[in-house]
Amino acid sequence: MQTVYGKVVRMRPYPVILVPGIGQSRTRLTENGKLAWPLDVDTEKLKKTLLSPAIRMVLFRHDCGFEKALRKAVREALEPLRGTQDGHLVHPVQVETFENSLAHCTAEQRHFISRMVPYSVFAEPVGEENLYYFAYNPIGDVGQTVEELRAFVCRILEQTGAPKVSFVAISLGGSIITQYLERYVSCGDTARVIGIVAAFDGSRLLSGILQKNISTRGMIPIAELLLGRKAAQALEKSAGLIPHKLLHRYADAVLDCLPEVLLRSTVMWGAIPASQYPELCERFLSGEPFAALRARTQEAYRVRANLPALVEKCARYGTDIYSLYGCGRHLLAVNDDADSDGVVHASSCRMGETAQESPIAGNTRAFPGMEHEGAAKEPTLLALCAALLRGDVENIHTFDGKAAL
Repeated sequence: MQTVYGKVVRMRPYPVILVPGIGQSRTRLTENGKLAWPLDVDTEKLKKTLLSPAIRMVLFRHDCGFEKALRKAVREALEPLRGTQDGHLVHPVQVETFENSLAHCTAEQRHFISRMVPYSVFAEPVGEENLYYFAYNPIGDVGQTVEELRAFVCRILEQTGAPKVSFVAISLGGSIITQYLERYVSCGDTARVIGIVAAFDGSRLLSGILQKNISTRGMIPIAELLLGRKAAQALEKSAGLIPHKLLHRYADAVLDCLPEVLLRSTVMWGAIPASQYPELCERFLSGEPFAALRARTQEAYRVRANLPALVEKCARYGTDIYSLYGCGRHLLAVNDDADSDGVVHASSCRMGETAQESPIAGNTRAFPGMEHEGAAKEPTLLALCAALLRGDVENIHTFDGKAAL
């Protein structure tokens, strides 16, 4: 807003680009159009592979070949996401993109986006004609993703004639946006960034998985993310039948299959907290075969390792960063008592280990007890985000959600 002749006049809102989280974009295999992400697991094939050894294992209380069958089944399920040592996908994919504003998307596109993000909340302050959804490959290359986002921004600026855009970065989208800002905030066309449970410095959940630091109940949420809800529910039902002494062995077998997916993607490496990156890089990316991949992951790491410098850079070019996040919960699947929303630790969302150390301390607001997925149903958070997009909030700590609803 600005004051003209003593009257407050609301400015035309900037276009807003939603940068979604890990499960909120779809990719398909180029060769046959099959859904690659989220994984479209053939549950019938999974049953055929596992059923016979599972029955023997339960009856005789010994492995009886189940671990071998499990590794085979998981690798087959993850095959569409497998990467090479230099960080490229073995099977090329195409991302289902949304080139137009929400106002000009098809009914099917609008339906998909509405299932991913409550976009009507963001459309209200800016209009659907000014709201865009940036889909990307979460198991892809972060450099390529940033360049795709830049091209997306330039096209919107040209089409709308707007001088700037704003971003709403959700979950993994926070990691993407830090890399974007490092490269392109100097262009001066980013008005503001609003993070919603944003993993600006990644998630200790991911590093915990790679370190096999999994809690007793942790495998079910991981299975749901990778294999889908139906397969995870089937595993949860059968877990009680597995001899306790074998449970950890099978958990390790599943985790052993993940590096060829998670650790061949620079987007995923960008979601590893800076404090844990050096150890994991030395463990998984040492040696000449990984030299090219290691170089690309280190570029993204350097940005996360000095987020205060990035925030200062953004301020020089007139870009404000806000962060709305949950806290007060342990991480969902790993043995880590980090203050979090269950998925992303709070210090990642606020870009600092403590609230006082955060370079965006005045622009962060915590929602105690809120789960990661609960952000989509938190009325005060959504109302605050809408107000920030309008430019109606000066102090987010005093924002009265009830008054705005």
